[in-house]
Amino acid sequence: HIDLDGNDYWIIESLDLKTFNPDILILEYNAVFGPNKFISVPYDDKFNRFDAHYSGKYFGASLSALNYIVEKKGYYFIGCNSAGNNAYFLLNKYISKIPKINITEGYQTAGFREARNKNGELIYSDTNEEIKTLNGMSVVNVLTNQKEII
Repeated sequence: HIDLDGNDYWIIESLDLKTFNPDILILEYNAVFGPNKFISVPYDDKFNRFDAHYSGKYFGASLSALNYIVEKKGYYFIGCNSAGNNAYFLLNKYISKIPKINITEGYQTAGFREARNKNGELIYSDTNEEIKTLNGMSVVNVLTNQKEII
């Protein structure tokens, strides 16, 4: 299980999973980034999500970005938890027993409210409002390795 609130994609990318050979990966995704974008926050070895953006919602990677990297490493997507923050991936050898799920079908929006305003107070916003607060922030498109602006 990898849940770093920041560099998750870059850590997964760097791991030789054949060394550890886990049957299942549980990875935190950022539901604010939605199911269709292949994006991650840029790598920063001192990353802190509240230092990076006052809302605390600028962190990690999209579900599609995580799926992209783990598929290259021999895993497939089977779903997300109902809270909308953890995704589950199985080693390809299980595909005949447990079916692969389409990212769009398995994606869950965040079922919790933790975003903050500039004063550090909880604002109880939903995912659509939270992505708007991130306008102007830089992300990396993991397909092209190019920076993009939200």
